[in-house]
Amino acid sequence: MLGFAQRRRRDWISGRALQLSAQTARARSHNDASFQQLRNMTAKSDRDDRQKYWFGIATTMKQSSNVVDTRKLYLIIRQVSGKPLTLSDSVHHVNGGFSADNSAKVDC
Repeated sequence: MLGFAQRRRRDWISGRALQLSAQTARARSHNDASFQQLRNMTAKSDRDDRQKYWFGIATTMKQSSNVVDTRKLYLIIRQVSGKPLTLSDSVHHVNGGFSADNSAKVDC
């Protein structure tokens, strides 16, 4: 929509964390006594999800570094920096489309 900034969903937020967040919001609006407990559970779930996400990113980067896959390292860095991939970052498909990774067949 024009005039509205779309909120970017964080990559590490799981479906469980989103459900807990919705439950917390409902409990808060109804002045429910379980609000504080739900709030703590939501915060813990968010922390755990974030740790898993960054551990996975670090592991992937380390593996890519060990096999000297600079293309994959570059793409991971672009992904986590929040910068969108540019056209020059893409690889052409055989059918004329674009791919963000080089796992598909490419034109030579």
